[in-house]
Formats: sequence, structure tokens, C-alpha cells
Amino acid sequence: IGNIVGTIAGAAIGNALTAPRQEQIEEDAYIPEVREVRVQKYKKQPQVQPPISQLKLRKIRFIDDNRSHVIDAGENSKIIFEIMNEGRNPVYNVVPVVETVGKVKHLGISPSVMIEEILPGEGIRYTASIHAGERLKDGEVTFRVAVADENGVICDSQEFTLPTQRGN
Repeated sequence: IGNIVGTIAGAAIGNALTAPRQEQIEEDAYIPEVREVRVQKYKKQPQVQPPISQLKLRKIRFIDDNRSHVIDAGENSKIIFEIMNEGRNPVYNVVPVVETVGKVKHLGISPSVMIEEILPGEGIRYTASIHAGERLKDGEVTFRVAVADENGVICDSQEFTLPTQRGN
């Protein structure tokens, strides 16, 4: 009997992991109005040749737990976006960047994870997790979403602003 129960439970868990739940969640996503940001370099070194990579950001979406499009104190949310390689060569060691513009207290963003390779004409979907602390104040926060190539050169950068709200 234990074997049968284990098999049924395992099948249910396996099905849950492979079911395309992600798309349903994203239907409720808020698509913020983004602003293009002038591309800049992290490192202050002269660039001899233009970057060979053509990394572009697409489909930036914001999803908060209660779907209010406001970051509430104590709430978890996500910024989801795609990084596309529109060039002719693979790009390596791509770093997605999600940060706040200016100093914002009581807001945590998951650290960036380097992507080893994006082939030409392909892309990846990246999700950054955001947690608002219990002491978040009323106001607004501007997020910068960017992508850097293996040399630390920002290839594309966009910003958007969301309201924040203190807890009750």
C-alpha cells in the first residue's frame, strides 16, 4: 500500500512541476511604462570596439502578491523580463541587473545570477524577487532593469516607477 501511495503522490508532484503554471500567473502581471536609459559602462575604460553582443530587454512585467501594482510593506513581488540575443554570435557570462535608482530603505532585491550563454536569436526569462520590509514608507521607487555583457558593459537599460505603501 505504501508503494501505491508513494507512486500516486510522486505522479501528482511531478505533474505539478511540469504543468505550465507560470503563464497563468503572468496574465495578471502589471506591465509598467518603461523609459529607455542612455547606455553607460560600469568600468571607466576606453572601449576600443563596439560590443559584439546585441542584448536587448523585452517584456518587463511586475507582479505583486495582491496584484495591486503597489509595493506594500511586508509584501513579496517579482520583476520578470526577457533578455534576447539579437546578434550573430553567442554571448557568454551575461549579468541581468535589477536595482533601485537612488537609496531606498526597507526594500530587498534578490542578487543577480550570471547566465552562462545565450545563443544568437534566442533569449532567457529572468525573474528577480523583491521583498518590502515591514517599515516601508509611502512614496515611490524607481527600478532600473539592465543587462551587462561579459565585459561589464551595459547593453540595454530601462527604468520604471511604482508606488510604495506603508503597512497598517
